[in-house]
Amino acid sequence: MELNSQFLKIITFECSTIVAKRMQSILSEIEYVIFLGNVTTINNALLLIDQEKTDVIILDIYLDETSSDENRMNLITTLREKYPDLQIIIFTNLAELHYRITCIANGANYFFDKSHDFKRLSDALNKIRCNKL
Repeated sequence: MELNSQFLKIITFECSTIVAKRMQSILSEIEYVIFLGNVTTINNALLLIDQEKTDVIILDIYLDETSSDENRMNLITTLREKYPDLQIIIFTNLAELHYRITCIANGANYFFDKSHDFKRLSDALNKIRCNKL
C-alpha cells in the first residue's frame, strides 16, 4: 500500500477567517489529514488541487456577496468535471433543502450545515479515507 493512500490531502474554501481557522483546528486533530491550506478564490482552489493532487475540498457555497447562486452551483459542476475523483464536501450556512438538492445533483459528495454539523466532518472524512485505502 502506498503511503499517500493512508492520508487525505484536504483544502478548505472558506471566506470567513474565523470559520477557516476553526476548520484548520479540527482538521489538525485528525492524524490522517494533510491540511494544504484555505483558499478564497476559485483560481487558487484550482491551482492547489492541480499542484497537490488534493483528495478533498471542503467548500462553502456562499463565496461572497457578489457571487450568484448560479455561480456557486457551477463551481461544484466544474470541480466534478475537472476532478472526478475529488471528494467535495459542502459546508455552508445555506442549508435550505433546495441548496442541498442542487449541490448533490451537481456532484457534491456530502452536504453539511455549519450551524450544527461540525462534528459530522470527521465521520465523512473517515469514510472517504476508508474508501481510498
